[in-house]
Amino acid sequence: MNKQSRTRLRLGKLSQSVLVDILSSILEKGTFSEAQAMINLKVSNENPLPDWAVQGVLLSKDLSPQILRNLDMYNCAAAIACRTWNKAWKDCHGARFLKNELPVELSTSFSEVCAKQGFCVQSNHVGERSIVIRRGNTLYNVNNATSSRPTFDEIVDINELHSVRYYERATVASNSHSVYASTSSTVYKICGGIKGEVNALPDISGLRVSKHYECVRIRQLLCIPMLNQVLVLICDSDGGIDHVRVFDEDLNYLYSFAESEKDCQGMAFIDNRIYLCLTDCDTIESYSIGENGRFFEDPCSFAEGGEGWSQPLAITSAEVNGTRLFYLIERRTNENRLEDEKFKEDRGQCLIVLDQDFNVLHRTRFLQNEEFFSGDIAIHDNCIFCTTEEQKCDEKVHNLRIFRVASSEIE
Repeated sequence: MNKQSRTRLRLGKLSQSVLVDILSSILEKGTFSEAQAMINLKVSNENPLPDWAVQGVLLSKDLSPQILRNLDMYNCAAAIACRTWNKAWKDCHGARFLKNELPVELSTSFSEVCAKQGFCVQSNHVGERSIVIRRGNTLYNVNNATSSRPTFDEIVDINELHSVRYYERATVASNSHSVYASTSSTVYKICGGIKGEVNALPDISGLRVSKHYECVRIRQLLCIPMLNQVLVLICDSDGGIDHVRVFDEDLNYLYSFAESEKDCQGMAFIDNRIYLCLTDCDTIESYSIGENGRFFEDPCSFAEGGEGWSQPLAITSAEVNGTRLFYLIERRTNENRLEDEKFKEDRGQCLIVLDQDFNVLHRTRFLQNEEFFSGDIAIHDNCIFCTTEEQKCDEKVHNLRIFRVASSEIE
């Protein structure tokens, strides 16, 4: 409604005698501002606002100190206030959108002082899901993982799974009938108590005896049950030729994809797509399944980091109240943009919630003190599971943290 319409509406509520007084005063004084002031006075006298609309109302001078007091500002310059206000508004908007769907830590967590921990989510032939956890050489099936009293059933102890070195993950993956684990070069399959193995690294002539070959290793395993395949993420920390090798369930090599010079730190299978976290490129790429059952890169399906996130380390996803949400964790240190180190002290401790277009909805610090994300993240039973490491006295403790996400539907 424009200003002229509002004025006509207000005048229409006045009696004829009051309108005559207003008109005569306008003719006598002849200024618009005085006429407008007289109209406002007459309207307020003839039709005053009720007490509930007047009493206890906070005006701008009352509200501003109360609001800005809760914002983290180191001075009161106008530009700083606007920038801080804008950041606070984005945070509040994201929190309001997510309602009670932000992660809340459960009392349950699995800690191990000596051995690194890795885990995966397993689905059996009837669709029931559970957690498989690896601690050093031993694999366990975790029953009732989100309850106050989870139980561990040992699956197998593999002597060849030597102690995991500081730069490696305790890799493990599973489908409905097999469990896979690996060293830096060899993948082991356990099915019905029978163990099989294969060297999963690329056979590059002359490389195996060179010093450079020590830099080529397995970074992650991932089972794709719908294709009866096992994906092995290969890391070449020296040559920079990270890629994904695809095997069948019996560990026969099929083909490779994503063969380019990229620093790929993690992968996830979401909505029938493979998402790769290209850390140094600040990019998340997706690969779809072609008619021949092979993965191919979506030409227009990738997300580039920016102000909201950078250097993605790992990603997972869930349907929350009918909305697809992604959960991303960044590398602890940002070597690409040093200025991020100054403003993002929560890197490696922060869970970033993204919409399906990878816009940031919320950024929440879910790890504290000297505890940092260490490689694995997945969603199971409406909870986010992730591995962390923290320094306690002279010991490094390896944790599996669990955070509840309300109303999520897991695929």
